[in-house]
Amino acid sequence: MTQLAAACAVADGLARQHLRDDAPATDVVQTARDLVGLHATGAPNPYLQLFARMPGFTRPALDQELYQRRSLARVRCMRGTLFLLPLDLLPIAWAATRELVLGPSTKYLMAQGLTPRSYERWARLVDAVLAGRALSAAQLRTELGAGRDVALPAVLNQMCDEGRLLRDRPVAGWRDAHSTYCRLAEALPHVRLNDLDPAHAAALLIERYVARYGPVTLDDIAWWTGLGVRRCRDALHELGTQITPVRVPEWDGEHWVIRADLDRIMHATGPEQTPVSLPAALDPYTMGFRRRARLLNPDRQDFVYDRGGNATSVALVDGRIAGVWDVLTPGTGVGFFAFHTLTSPVDDQIKVELARIGSFITGTTVEVRQVGQMTPLTERRAGWVLKPLHDR
Repeated sequence: MTQLAAACAVADGLARQHLRDDAPATDVVQTARDLVGLHATGAPNPYLQLFARMPGFTRPALDQELYQRRSLARVRCMRGTLFLLPLDLLPIAWAATRELVLGPSTKYLMAQGLTPRSYERWARLVDAVLAGRALSAAQLRTELGAGRDVALPAVLNQMCDEGRLLRDRPVAGWRDAHSTYCRLAEALPHVRLNDLDPAHAAALLIERYVARYGPVTLDDIAWWTGLGVRRCRDALHELGTQITPVRVPEWDGEHWVIRADLDRIMHATGPEQTPVSLPAALDPYTMGFRRRARLLNPDRQDFVYDRGGNATSVALVDGRIAGVWDVLTPGTGVGFFAFHTLTSPVDDQIKVELARIGSFITGTTVEVRQVGQMTPLTERRAGWVLKPLHDR
């Protein structure tokens, strides 16, 4: 079995993820393709992922692709969570994850008191009202005359997961979690969601994941897709000689890479200057692996990942997590909790990047502050990955 040095794997991986200054992203849609989707559970997530990778990125650049050109779509897929996907990837991820997504959403629908018959009645009404336009849940409730006893959010969620509706523009700005809804067939008339066999789609999806995140283990693949070990093992078998196992002595377990990428990874080198980047919460890179020894020491894992495996906002130094950052309240400062003492050049670079991303988020100049302590995320409620230093 071929042996790979972890340093080469990390150097190559950071370049593929556009987390090195010498390998910046230059295009919104291509970046989404390179990451196999932008994580979009939180409304600001995709903007921050692009900001960390594209010099000069502005919010309208994503809005134009998402809402005007319709070159990206927001759908629930891997791990049953929301991603922004380029249209060539959309049918693949859709077919591969339909069972994974529809099971929980249908249970949620039933738990809200909606039978298949009552759901379909409301779905037809929603579809008719949305002809040629996009409306928010509140606007739909008013137009339909639906009282508060009608679980309209569950209806809209199910219609999105069935491919009947598309989550469209936010109601009140880029950070608003409430979206408007439109007919998917009207917004994306050339997209065919149901043309691929699920098993074949899973193999295609996993091939793209391995190409962008490898070397990865079977556990990594099952975690990232949410498809389970058995389905992922079957997909690896279908890929055959396109992939190859490798051994990384510094990391436990058998890893996989695309065979055609092996030579490039083996000879990858790091940049002259230590790469520093600030992935925000739920970034594809920090969410991309189940086995996280490649990212940080085990004794720091509870400060980065909550009990559900969700990652908070971190500082990456040469591919390793060096600390946690957060936009503090009250005020507009950005806090940084360092895991260890950093060299002066790296510390200075982190402060510059913290000030830059803080200004992007708040729209004003921010002060960078050192935070001396942090409560582990595993001791906090769900959702604390979005505000890790608020109890400083």
